[in-house]
Amino acid sequence: MKGVRNMSYQKVLFVLLDDYADWEAGSLAAALNEEPEGQGQKFDVQTVSLTKDPIKSIGGFTVLPDYGLDDAPEDFAGLILIGGNSWRKEDSKRVMELVDKAMEKQAVLGAICDATVFLGMNGLLNDIPHTSNDLEDLKETAGDS
Repeated sequence: MKGVRNMSYQKVLFVLLDDYADWEAGSLAAALNEEPEGQGQKFDVQTVSLTKDPIKSIGGFTVLPDYGLDDAPEDFAGLILIGGNSWRKEDSKRVMELVDKAMEKQAVLGAICDATVFLGMNGLLNDIPHTSNDLEDLKETAGDS
């Protein structure tokens, strides 16, 4: 039944911080929540933020995250860091706990826009092929981290 969360779906967690880029999350979430060619829904997108307090997007949408970092599920197949204006702030470093879990379990890890800079600042892009918005900005901000 569409709209009802099935426990057999694979969870994909979207990390949304204050001032997140709502346009980056929407189309990807819709694609993951689709039921391709009648095969049934395979993924269940859920949101995580620093806390379960409401957050506001760059576009002005206020959302209530499904989880805060402290109660995020251990069982997930993918972790997507949605870009925005908060990835260079000190508080964002707390997200690394969840990123580390994703790496340990070999879950799919994705980052969009300035979230790639966050991964670079934390040394995760040094030895893997990746893309980002602006190579010079990434080099300047993340350096050899």
